[in-house]
Amino acid sequence: MRGINRLEPAALKVRGLPNSHVRGPRVSDCRFDGVANTENALKHVDDLCFENTTINGEPV
Repeated sequence: MRGINRLEPAALKVRGLPNSHVRGPRVSDCRFDGVANTENALKHVDDLCFENTTINGEPV
């Protein structure tokens, strides 16, 4: 994911399966504002990487 600017209640929702994980997703150059729940909804995700990304103005 790159260059996303969004106003959303949740920044990120990624779900893999118990026997098929999502591996190495990268979020770069993104800005998420208005996020009520700053805990990302991640399930069965390995090696998530944030680069130059903010949630509600705070670097991740």
